[in-house]
Amino acid sequence: MKELGFWGRGARLSVSLVLLALSCPSGSNSASFAQTSLATSSSYTKTDLSSDGRALLLAAVSAGRSPDLRWPDFSDYRKHVEKFYDFNQESLWWVKGMEPTTQAQQVIALLIKAGQKGLSADDYDGPRWNDRLAKLKPVTRQPAEADAVRFDLALTVCVMRY
Repeated sequence: MKELGFWGRGARLSVSLVLLALSCPSGSNSASFAQTSLATSSSYTKTDLSSDGRALLLAAVSAGRSPDLRWPDFSDYRKHVEKFYDFNQESLWWVKGMEPTTQAQQVIALLIKAGQKGLSADDYDGPRWNDRLAKLKPVTRQPAEADAVRFDLALTVCVMRY
């Protein structure tokens, strides 16, 4: 099938994820997502990575693998994940100030409850999210940037799979 240029399926998926990341209010339905996405998109601030963090992210995306995922091979989504992070200049979407965003926490709640939609939460790393969240909110130490990168990539891939 011929690629449709920038606005092909991959770009639409990436833009959809961006809008989801920016507008995932709790207790809302998809209609309210659409209504609020444009209003919130202008207030989005990206999280820049150090050169090491950026290299870690780009290496994982390029490989289409992340050992932190239940299903580590995401090569079928690699192009889409790459476009998603390219759109944000290889910065994190779901982590701000080394903490998960409110949107990330809300999306994780949806992934954990995938069983209520007739899906398996295991397929979206449901049992792994609490440990990932704990790494970004430890009591005694500053979270590692690598943990933030792995968290952000895992959430992006799981949302694409959802």
